[in-house]
Amino acid sequence: MKTVEEVRRLRLLELRARYGSFAAINKALNRTATDSTLSQITNQSDGSKTKKPKTMGSLQARAIELALELEVGWMDTDPELLGAAPSWPFPGIEFSRFSRLEDAQKMEIQGALRNLILEYERTKPGNGGSQGNDSALAA
Repeated sequence: MKTVEEVRRLRLLELRARYGSFAAINKALNRTATDSTLSQITNQSDGSKTKKPKTMGSLQARAIELALELEVGWMDTDPELLGAAPSWPFPGIEFSRFSRLEDAQKMEIQGALRNLILEYERTKPGNGGSQGNDSALAA
């Protein structure tokens, strides 16, 4: 089991991958692009006053979640413990939001996505897909 500090560092790395850089995250948080706080937390840089590795507190974690429209507690939730979430193929959509939907809503989304894939396969030959063979998408 990881400590909350370790999980928050992992989540910062996940955000960096999603946004492309800490500078981009800083901009989304209305900070200057060159603010080094997130980098220092991720790298566990020693604080100039405490000489201890920098960590993210709960207030900062909640502020990031709020500013980036993440679920409360997201920064504290180990992605390895989320079961299906690490294999979730849509990084722009929080798995937790999808999982809260009713089964009928999930089926509607699945059908819409299936139709989009089929349409893409029909209009883009040679893309490596099933090219109209919807039995591959019937799962």
